Amino acid sequence: MRTGNRVPGTGWTRPNDEACPNQHSSPGRRLVSLPDAADMLGLSVASVRRLIGSGRLHAVKLNRRVLVDLRDVDRLIEEAKDRRGW
Repeated sequence: MRTGNRVPGTGWTRPNDEACPNQHSSPGRRLVSLPDAADMLGLSVASVRRLIGSGRLHAVKLNRRVLVDLRDVDRLIEEAKDRRGW
């Protein structure tokens, strides 16, 4: 017996990225979560935390959430482009 798009007893599945619009693209959004920043940079959340700890990426702490300013993500990318020697 099927109920909607879910087969009973199979549990829940992850949301389909194609069905849900990308949250980073919402206009006016300036602060993003660490997982969103990691996704934008193609890094793991642990790597983003290391960048924050080393001072290369600034973080904003609001209540209990750690967020990253998109302008700081862009600055990090531009600094990486400017580096020579590889």
